[in-house]
Amino acid sequence: MTVQQITERLEGIESDVQERQEKGENAAEAFHRAKRDFELEFAKQFMNATGTVTERKLKATKAMDGTESLFALYEAEGAYEGWKAAMRTLELRASIGQSLLKSQRELGG
Repeated sequence: MTVQQITERLEGIESDVQERQEKGENAAEAFHRAKRDFELEFAKQFMNATGTVTERKLKATKAMDGTESLFALYEAEGAYEGWKAAMRTLELRASIGQSLLKSQRELGG
């Protein structure tokens, strides 16, 4: 690969990162809101349950199974983790490109 080709690929990666930034911010916000909402509902179920702490946790967990807030949490977490994985891939590609660019320049390419 030439220096020009590597530079073009790096610019493409940078552009892709910029395009995904807002999506990532929205995914992070949705995940943390869903987590907060789920934890609030879980706490309410826990507080209303009777028995030992372990029994109350089990009852609250069972009560939350299949709830809308649990599904919202799963969906938001999936979107956020997917975005993070895509960003890690882009970072890896950029790192490889930078290494290639450095080696090309050292070789006088």
